[in-house]
Amino acid sequence: MGAERRTVTSESDGNGPSEVSRRAVLRSGAVVTAVAGLGLSGVVGTAAAKKNGRIPIDGPTRITEPGYYVLTRDIVGEGGVVVEPEVDDVTIDGQGYTIDGQGQYQWGIIVGIGGYPGPANTVNPVVKDVTLTGFTIAGLEFENTNGGAIRNVTFTENPNWGLSFLDGRGATIEKCTFSNNDTGVFGTEGSGGHVFTNNEIEGNRWGIWLDESPGVVFKNNRFEKNERYELNASSFSDDAQIINNLFYRNGTGLNIGDYHSSPNLVRGNRFVENDGHGITIDESFVFPSGFSLIEKNKLFRNGGDGINMFAADDWVITKNVIRNNGGDGIELQNSDDNVVRKNVIKRNGGQPIEIDADSTGNVVEDNRT
Repeated sequence: MGAERRTVTSESDGNGPSEVSRRAVLRSGAVVTAVAGLGLSGVVGTAAAKKNGRIPIDGPTRITEPGYYVLTRDIVGEGGVVVEPEVDDVTIDGQGYTIDGQGQYQWGIIVGIGGYPGPANTVNPVVKDVTLTGFTIAGLEFENTNGGAIRNVTFTENPNWGLSFLDGRGATIEKCTFSNNDTGVFGTEGSGGHVFTNNEIEGNRWGIWLDESPGVVFKNNRFEKNERYELNASSFSDDAQIINNLFYRNGTGLNIGDYHSSPNLVRGNRFVENDGHGITIDESFVFPSGFSLIEKNKLFRNGGDGINMFAADDWVITKNVIRNNGGDGIELQNSDDNVVRKNVIKRNGGQPIEIDADSTGNVVEDNRT
């Protein structure tokens, strides 16, 4: 629509999602930047025509007032939608339509941009029933938000992030599909307290990558055929609850690491035929006291170890079934004060339980090997 656009690269160093381009853009935190990146040509607020209390969106739009907004057509190669900071209680209902950036625009929908850094200043945003594709930064971003929900949204073919949180807290993400993005979900800068439930995360380069995002719950999700990590929680993404998910044929399984210091829970998941380890715990401990828990999971036919622990202290690994993995059933390297109890560990390629000489204070008892 003639608006000036900023170019953002999506290349990474091969170890994780790109940080440089993202922070260079987002820390500027200006609404005018979002307007340019979204290709907006006008403003729609509650002064727009309403029908049954709904406000129509029929093109690139900036939302300046609360309300229930509905897409009335596909928006293709034109731009997207921005909700300005401190505009609370906005619902964007896609009604099954698509917003497609065609690689020309940075965001499909962005909520609260301009607020970083600072306290959460946009409350209870809701985005639902829309497909977001072809945007160079993110299909959808929540920045400095509190609460809200993302439901029945399809994120596909976005060359950086499908869904991104920058200091966005406490959202519910349910029944969404993340497919063929570089990264399905990326969260950083304290973007914690989210609940992910009944989502499909499939065919992305990275499934979900969390950085400094504590207190996130994953329940009843399916992670399938993601190229690298299906779920990576790093850099103080503490107090995670990972419950009853399926991790199937990904590059590697769950990864928790990089200085976790509060208890985490991994319970009732299935890790099946992933190329690497089923579960990797790396540089994780509980401070000042307590334990994290890996309990009642099934780890079958993964290419590496069933559970691999490196510099990981204060974990209880109990009542898991670990069979037919390519490496050890459970391996502890430089890991202290863990409890390995009442697991079934059979027919793995290496040792049932391998503990190196640098690991001390571990308790191993009542396992069936």
